[in-house]
Amino acid sequence: MLLSVVQKYKVPLQTTLTGKGNEYLHILTMKGNCTLRADVVTRGGDPGYAVYQNFSVGPESEAYKLRIGKYSGTAGENGLYFHNGMDFSTPDRDNDLYKTNCASNFKAGFWYKNCFRVNLNAPYGGSAFYWNVWKKSGKHEYLKRSKMMLRC
Repeated sequence: MLLSVVQKYKVPLQTTLTGKGNEYLHILTMKGNCTLRADVVTRGGDPGYAVYQNFSVGPESEAYKLRIGKYSGTAGENGLYFHNGMDFSTPDRDNDLYKTNCASNFKAGFWYKNCFRVNLNAPYGGSAFYWNVWKKSGKHEYLKRSKMMLRC
């Protein structure tokens, strides 16, 4: 039996905590007081980071809704806040506000709104793996690497 893309993001088949999907993010964050830190490096080698207080992911019944609080960091514009309150979209479950399915268009599940300001789930090397308004340059930057860490 083939799993739908939604099931893949819910709980993939890996046997370690890494890559367990949105169900585990919900379980880890449901008691609150979690902080998300994203370390990113542009294709040009410029590092930056973003820290979001009060990070949580809702249950499946809320389509794994993203909730984040105060931003601090060096990556630039509070890009992930654009996605605050959005349900998680996948190619087979369009929960974004755009006229077409952003997850299908950009080949990755994410908390899309009218698509994205940051997209840390996009395929590596693609045109959608980027951070909008990098530092104070006013430009978006394509990323070479990202790492997301959670503290609860």
